[in-house]
Amino acid sequence: MYFLFRQPVAEPPGDAKPWTEIYMELAERLGILQDVYRIGNDAWNLGEAYKIDPAKQYSLPTSPSARRRRSSATTSGSMP
Repeated sequence: MYFLFRQPVAEPPGDAKPWTEIYMELAERLGILQDVYRIGNDAWNLGEAYKIDPAKQYSLPTSPSARRRRSSATTSGSMP
């Protein structure tokens, strides 16, 4: 597993979006969002409790990966 941490050099403009939000929005516009979810489930080898449901629409804070981070943070005391 890899983690990438970056420190901001400057405050982003008011209308800036995280790259992940842009990526998911683009996939939705192209009609491939469900495929992206399925590929993510396979690539990240997610357990049943964390699998992305291709029929659902996720926001960034409620995504399965965010739930997983919160869960591991409470059990390991690592990330907030």
